[in-house]
Amino acid sequence: MSIASMLPLGNVTNPGQMRLALVQVVNWGTFHGAHTIHVDRNGTLLTGNSGVGKSTLFDAMLRVFDARPRSNEAAAQRSGGAVEDKRTTFTYMRGKVGDKAVGEGSASAFQRPGATWSAVALTFDNAAGTRVTVSALFDLPKNGTESSVGRFYLVDNVPLDLEAVEGIADKRFTKGALEAIFPHAQVFDVHKAFAERFRRLLGISSDQALPLLRVIQAGKGLGGSVNTFFRDQVLDAPATLAAADDVVEEFSNLMSIRQRLEDVRQQRDQAGPGPGPQPGVRAVAA
Repeated sequence: MSIASMLPLGNVTNPGQMRLALVQVVNWGTFHGAHTIHVDRNGTLLTGNSGVGKSTLFDAMLRVFDARPRSNEAAAQRSGGAVEDKRTTFTYMRGKVGDKAVGEGSASAFQRPGATWSAVALTFDNAAGTRVTVSALFDLPKNGTESSVGRFYLVDNVPLDLEAVEGIADKRFTKGALEAIFPHAQVFDVHKAFAERFRRLLGISSDQALPLLRVIQAGKGLGGSVNTFFRDQVLDAPATLAAADDVVEEFSNLMSIRQRLEDVRQQRDQAGPGPGPQPGVRAVAA
Protein backbone atom coordinates (compact mmCIF):
# COMPACT_ATOMS: atom_id res chain seq x y z
CA MET A 1 0.00 0.00 0.00
CA SER A 2 1.43 3.35 -1.00
CA ILE A 3 1.73 6.49 1.09
CA ALA A 4 -0.82 8.30 -1.06
CA SER A 5 -3.47 5.55 -0.95
CA MET A 6 -3.41 4.97 2.81
CA LEU A 7 -5.53 7.25 4.99
CA PRO A 8 -4.04 8.88 8.10
CA LEU A 9 -3.88 6.48 11.03
CA GLY A 10 -3.80 8.19 14.43
CA ASN A 11 -0.52 9.96 15.00
CA VAL A 12 1.54 7.54 12.92
CA THR A 13 3.97 9.30 10.58
CA ASN A 14 3.32 8.40 6.93
CA PRO A 15 1.45 5.19 7.81
CA GLY A 16 1.70 3.72 4.30
CA GLN A 17 5.45 4.22 4.02
CA MET A 18 7.84 1.36 4.68
CA ARG A 19 10.31 2.61 7.30
CA LEU A 20 13.31 1.01 8.97
CA ALA A 21 12.29 -0.62 12.27
CA LEU A 22 15.07 -3.05 13.18
CA VAL A 23 18.78 -3.51 12.43
CA GLN A 24 20.58 -6.81 13.12
CA VAL A 25 24.36 -6.98 12.81
CA VAL A 26 26.58 -10.03 13.42
CA ASN A 27 30.40 -10.07 13.45
CA TRP A 28 30.88 -6.77 11.69
CA GLY A 29 33.92 -4.67 12.46
CA THR A 30 34.06 -4.03 16.20
CA PHE A 31 30.51 -5.34 16.61
CA HIS A 32 31.54 -8.83 17.69
CA GLY A 33 28.72 -11.35 18.01
CA ALA A 34 25.06 -10.42 17.49
CA HIS A 35 23.68 -6.92 18.04
CA THR A 36 20.14 -5.58 17.55
CA ILE A 37 19.07 -1.96 17.18
CA HIS A 38 15.42 -0.87 17.35
CA VAL A 39 14.63 2.18 15.23
CA ASP A 40 11.76 4.51 16.12
CA ARG A 41 9.38 5.27 13.27
CA ASN A 42 9.64 8.99 13.98
CA GLY A 43 13.43 8.90 13.79
CA THR A 44 16.40 7.72 15.83
CA LEU A 45 19.53 9.78 16.42
CA LEU A 46 22.78 7.84 16.29
CA THR A 47 25.52 9.80 18.02
CA GLY A 48 28.90 9.19 19.61
CA ASN A 49 32.56 10.13 19.56
CA SER A 50 34.77 9.44 16.59
CA GLY A 51 35.71 5.78 16.36
CA VAL A 52 32.78 4.28 18.29
CA GLY A 53 31.33 2.60 15.19
CA LYS A 54 28.74 4.94 13.61
CA SER A 55 30.21 4.67 10.13
CA THR A 56 30.82 0.96 10.68
CA LEU A 57 27.09 0.52 11.21
CA PHE A 58 26.13 2.57 8.15
CA ASP A 59 28.68 0.70 6.03
CA ALA A 60 27.01 -2.53 7.13
CA MET A 61 23.64 -1.25 5.93
CA LEU A 62 25.18 -0.30 2.59
CA ARG A 63 26.15 -3.95 2.05
CA VAL A 64 22.44 -4.76 1.86
CA PHE A 65 21.57 -1.97 -0.55
CA ASP A 66 24.59 -2.01 -2.85
CA ALA A 67 26.62 -4.80 -4.44
CA ARG A 68 29.71 -2.56 -4.64
CA PRO A 69 29.36 -0.14 -1.73
CA ARG A 70 31.76 2.72 -1.24
CA SER A 71 32.64 2.68 2.45
CA ASN A 72 33.19 5.87 4.41
CA GLU A 73 36.95 6.29 3.99
CA ALA A 74 36.80 9.83 5.38
CA ALA A 75 35.62 8.46 8.72
CA ALA A 76 38.50 5.98 8.79
CA GLN A 77 41.01 8.77 8.26
CA ARG A 78 39.39 11.04 10.86
CA SER A 79 39.69 8.26 13.44
CA GLY A 80 43.42 7.93 12.79
CA GLY A 81 43.43 5.32 10.04
CA ALA A 82 45.83 5.61 7.15
CA VAL A 83 44.70 6.28 3.61
CA GLU A 84 45.65 2.74 2.63
CA ASP A 85 43.45 1.25 5.39
CA LYS A 86 40.55 0.50 3.09
CA ARG A 87 37.29 -0.55 4.66
CA THR A 88 36.07 -3.63 2.79
CA THR A 89 33.66 -6.45 3.49
CA PHE A 90 36.67 -8.66 4.22
CA THR A 91 38.23 -6.32 6.81
CA TYR A 92 34.87 -5.75 8.46
CA MET A 93 34.30 -9.51 8.70
CA ARG A 94 37.72 -10.09 10.17
CA GLY A 95 37.27 -7.17 12.59
CA LYS A 96 40.52 -5.29 12.17
CA VAL A 97 41.69 -3.92 15.53
CA GLY A 98 45.08 -2.50 14.54
CA ASP A 99 48.52 -3.71 13.50
CA LYS A 100 50.97 -6.16 15.06
CA ALA A 101 54.72 -6.44 14.70
CA VAL A 102 55.91 -9.16 12.34
CA GLY A 103 59.69 -9.34 12.11
CA GLU A 104 60.90 -5.94 10.99
CA GLY A 105 57.51 -4.95 9.63
CA SER A 106 53.88 -5.11 10.68
CA ALA A 107 50.66 -6.87 9.71
CA SER A 108 46.98 -6.35 10.43
CA ALA A 109 45.61 -7.73 13.68
CA PHE A 110 42.09 -9.15 13.49
CA GLN A 111 39.41 -10.01 16.04
CA ARG A 112 38.21 -12.96 13.96
CA PRO A 113 41.24 -14.46 12.16
CA GLY A 114 39.68 -17.91 11.62
CA ALA A 115 36.63 -19.10 9.72
CA THR A 116 33.80 -16.68 10.36
CA TRP A 117 30.48 -15.40 9.10
CA SER A 118 28.75 -12.04 9.19
CA ALA A 119 25.20 -10.85 8.65
CA VAL A 120 23.33 -7.57 8.25
CA ALA A 121 19.53 -7.63 8.35
CA LEU A 122 17.21 -4.64 7.97
CA THR A 123 13.52 -4.95 8.86
CA PHE A 124 11.06 -2.41 7.44
CA ASP A 125 7.37 -2.07 8.28
CA ASN A 126 4.35 0.18 7.86
CA ALA A 127 1.30 0.95 9.98
CA ALA A 128 -0.79 -1.61 8.06
CA GLY A 129 1.28 -4.46 9.51
CA THR A 130 3.31 -5.20 6.38
CA ARG A 131 6.86 -6.21 7.23
CA VAL A 132 9.86 -6.91 5.01
CA THR A 133 13.32 -8.04 6.11
CA VAL A 134 16.21 -7.78 3.68
CA SER A 135 19.46 -9.47 4.70
CA ALA A 136 23.02 -9.91 3.48
CA LEU A 137 25.01 -12.93 4.70
CA PHE A 138 28.76 -13.37 4.23
CA ASP A 139 31.16 -16.18 5.07
CA LEU A 140 34.93 -16.72 5.06
CA PRO A 141 37.03 -19.89 5.42
CA LYS A 142 39.89 -19.99 7.92
CA ASN A 143 42.59 -18.85 5.52
CA GLY A 144 40.25 -16.92 3.25
CA THR A 145 41.25 -13.68 1.56
CA GLU A 146 39.29 -10.81 0.02
CA SER A 147 38.36 -12.97 -2.98
CA SER A 148 37.08 -15.78 -0.73
CA VAL A 149 34.11 -13.86 0.68
CA GLY A 150 30.83 -15.70 0.03
CA ARG A 151 27.75 -13.51 -0.47
CA PHE A 152 24.07 -14.41 -0.18
CA TYR A 153 20.94 -12.30 0.18
CA LEU A 154 17.50 -12.99 1.68
CA VAL A 155 14.05 -11.41 1.50
CA ASP A 156 11.62 -12.48 4.22
CA ASN A 157 8.70 -11.13 6.26
CA VAL A 158 10.24 -11.81 9.68
CA PRO A 159 13.52 -10.71 11.29
CA LEU A 160 16.54 -12.87 10.48
CA ASP A 161 16.75 -16.01 12.65
CA LEU A 162 20.38 -15.78 13.74
CA GLU A 163 20.31 -19.10 15.63
CA ALA A 164 19.24 -20.89 12.46
CA VAL A 165 22.15 -19.34 10.57
CA GLU A 166 24.58 -20.25 13.36
CA GLY A 167 23.40 -23.86 13.02
CA ILE A 168 24.84 -24.16 9.49
CA ALA A 169 27.82 -21.82 9.94
CA ASP A 170 30.27 -24.67 10.52
CA LYS A 171 30.40 -25.04 6.72
CA ARG A 172 30.39 -22.55 3.85
CA PHE A 173 26.97 -21.13 3.09
CA THR A 174 25.15 -22.41 0.01
CA LYS A 175 21.91 -21.30 -1.58
CA GLY A 176 20.40 -24.73 -0.96
CA ALA A 177 21.37 -24.77 2.73
CA LEU A 178 19.86 -21.31 3.30
CA GLU A 179 16.67 -22.26 1.47
CA ALA A 180 16.39 -25.32 3.72
CA ILE A 181 16.46 -23.32 6.97
CA PHE A 182 14.42 -20.42 5.53
CA PRO A 183 11.75 -22.20 3.42
CA HIS A 184 9.49 -19.14 3.26
CA ALA A 185 12.23 -16.68 2.30
CA GLN A 186 13.62 -15.82 -1.10
CA VAL A 187 17.35 -16.56 -1.30
CA PHE A 188 19.61 -14.92 -3.88
CA ASP A 189 23.27 -15.38 -4.77
CA VAL A 190 23.22 -12.41 -7.17
CA HIS A 191 22.69 -8.92 -5.76
CA LYS A 192 21.01 -7.50 -8.88
CA ALA A 193 18.02 -9.86 -8.67
CA PHE A 194 17.85 -9.32 -4.90
CA ALA A 195 17.84 -5.52 -5.32
CA GLU A 196 15.10 -5.62 -7.95
CA ARG A 197 12.95 -7.63 -5.55
CA PHE A 198 13.42 -5.53 -2.42
CA ARG A 199 13.02 -2.25 -4.30
CA ARG A 200 9.55 -3.33 -5.41
CA LEU A 201 8.61 -4.42 -1.89
CA LEU A 202 9.84 -1.19 -0.31
CA GLY A 203 8.33 1.07 -2.95
CA ILE A 204 11.66 2.35 -4.33
CA SER A 205 10.82 3.12 -7.93
CA SER A 206 14.21 4.36 -9.13
CA ASP A 207 17.46 2.41 -9.02
CA GLN A 208 19.26 5.76 -8.60
CA ALA A 209 17.77 6.29 -5.13
CA LEU A 210 20.15 3.95 -3.32
CA PRO A 211 23.38 5.28 -4.90
CA LEU A 212 22.18 8.76 -3.93
CA LEU A 213 21.66 7.54 -0.36
CA ARG A 214 25.21 6.17 -0.40
CA VAL A 215 26.61 9.59 -1.31
CA ILE A 216 24.60 11.29 1.43
CA GLN A 217 25.61 8.73 4.07
CA ALA A 218 29.27 9.04 3.16
CA GLY A 219 29.08 12.76 3.93
CA LYS A 220 30.80 13.66 0.68
CA GLY A 221 30.43 16.87 -1.28
CA LEU A 222 29.10 17.00 -4.80
CA GLY A 223 32.42 15.64 -6.06
CA GLY A 224 32.31 17.97 -9.05
CA SER A 225 29.79 20.21 -10.74
CA VAL A 226 26.07 20.28 -9.96
CA ASN A 227 25.39 19.02 -13.49
CA THR A 228 27.64 15.99 -12.94
CA PHE A 229 26.04 15.24 -9.57
CA PHE A 230 22.49 15.27 -10.98
CA ARG A 231 23.47 13.33 -14.08
CA ASP A 232 25.25 10.55 -12.16
CA GLN A 233 23.27 10.40 -8.91
CA VAL A 234 19.74 11.68 -9.56
CA LEU A 235 18.72 11.18 -13.18
CA ASP A 236 18.00 7.73 -14.58
CA ALA A 237 20.38 6.64 -17.30
CA PRO A 238 18.77 7.03 -20.76
CA ALA A 239 17.82 3.82 -22.54
CA THR A 240 20.06 4.81 -25.46
CA LEU A 241 23.15 4.22 -23.30
CA ALA A 242 22.06 0.65 -22.55
CA ALA A 243 21.36 0.13 -26.28
CA ALA A 244 24.83 1.46 -27.11
CA ASP A 245 26.39 -0.94 -24.60
CA ASP A 246 24.53 -3.84 -26.25
CA VAL A 247 25.82 -2.80 -29.69
CA VAL A 248 29.40 -2.57 -28.41
CA GLU A 249 29.11 -6.00 -26.77
CA GLU A 250 27.68 -7.51 -29.98
CA PHE A 251 30.46 -5.90 -32.03
CA SER A 252 33.05 -7.33 -29.63
CA ASN A 253 31.53 -10.80 -30.11
CA LEU A 254 31.69 -10.41 -33.90
CA MET A 255 35.31 -9.28 -33.68
CA SER A 256 36.11 -12.33 -31.58
CA ILE A 257 34.47 -14.63 -34.14
CA ARG A 258 36.35 -12.92 -36.97
CA GLN A 259 39.64 -13.38 -35.12
CA ARG A 260 38.96 -17.08 -34.61
CA LEU A 261 38.15 -17.49 -38.33
CA GLU A 262 41.37 -15.67 -39.21
CA ASP A 263 43.35 -17.99 -36.91
CA VAL A 264 41.81 -21.04 -38.64
CA ARG A 265 42.61 -19.58 -42.08
CA GLN A 266 46.25 -19.03 -41.11
CA GLN A 267 46.50 -22.57 -39.77
CA ARG A 268 45.10 -23.90 -43.05
CA ASP A 269 47.55 -21.86 -45.13
CA GLN A 270 50.53 -22.96 -43.03
CA ALA A 271 49.53 -26.61 -43.30
CA GLY A 272 49.55 -26.43 -47.14
CA PRO A 273 47.68 -28.74 -49.51
CA GLY A 274 47.08 -32.31 -48.50
CA PRO A 275 48.96 -35.22 -50.13
CA GLY A 276 47.73 -36.35 -53.57
CA PRO A 277 46.71 -39.91 -54.55
CA GLN A 278 49.44 -42.50 -53.95
CA PRO A 279 50.73 -44.52 -56.95
CA GLY A 280 48.95 -47.82 -57.37
CA VAL A 281 45.95 -46.79 -55.34
CA ARG A 282 42.62 -46.60 -57.13
CA ALA A 283 39.73 -44.47 -55.93
CA VAL A 284 36.71 -46.55 -55.11
CA ALA A 285 33.32 -44.97 -55.76
CA ALA A 286 30.90 -45.06 -52.86
